[in-house]
Amino acid sequence: MNITTQAEIQERMSGETLVLDMPETIEQEALQRIAATLSERGINSVLVNLSAVTFIESSGLGALVAAYKSFKDADITMGLVGIQPYVQKLIGLTKLDRILKIFTSEADALSSFSA
Repeated sequence: MNITTQAEIQERMSGETLVLDMPETIEQEALQRIAATLSERGINSVLVNLSAVTFIESSGLGALVAAYKSFKDADITMGLVGIQPYVQKLIGLTKLDRILKIFTSEADALSSFSA
């Protein structure tokens, strides 16, 4: 019997910012569940850590865009950090780097969010 389990998104607070440490696979449903609760939790900035994501398909990019829209609609700032070269290339090719805030380090993102 072959059983597969999905890795969970790990949540942690860094100051006033919720950091989401993504598993290797980005799932839109998981991001949407988190987005639905953020306003109630008083969160106003989210940093999505993609350091474990070495490969992404169109569905993963779509999940990031959907999360961005959900967060923006709730007046929550979203940023990306830890982007691996292949993922960075696709984000650039799709021109998503024009709408998504991308940071080179968690410290830079947190500093930007607190300004």
